Amino acid sequence: MIKKGFLYANATLILVLGAQTGYTAEVTSSAPTQIVVRHAVVKTASGTKHASIHLVATDNGSLHEGQVYQAHFKGATSAKPQDGRYDEMDEEIFIPKLVQSGSVVYQATLRLIDRKTMQFAITETTLLSAESEPNAFFDPRAVHDVNYNSR
Repeated sequence: MIKKGFLYANATLILVLGAQTGYTAEVTSSAPTQIVVRHAVVKTASGTKHASIHLVATDNGSLHEGQVYQAHFKGATSAKPQDGRYDEMDEEIFIPKLVQSGSVVYQATLRLIDRKTMQFAITETTLLSAESEPNAFFDPRAVHDVNYNSR
């Protein structure tokens, strides 16, 4: 008989690994830096819509907090899982998984600073993982047997 603790640990691993294979936003290597969010959910006063968001840096620096981006929104199909969201009420773009150079993964938040020109500034970037370090969100080596045996 397989113990429930073993089943729960494996189910958690499958869910986390499955979630990591979803859609992600990308930072392009071009100058100026560009962020492409292909499938964003846009929450407005008139309802929820789907769009792609193309953000172009106003400077030639690499991704950093305080950096200003010009946003361009285009309509998108709702069939794809989201890789970001824009909330008009909060005036924020949130990107849960932003990949740079194919190996460095950030979580990023941008706040609207000029509604007329649709400029956003990065207010937060959190390093989630890099090629040389394990993902801090889930480390499979940290799963321990806690002797939870229920029938």
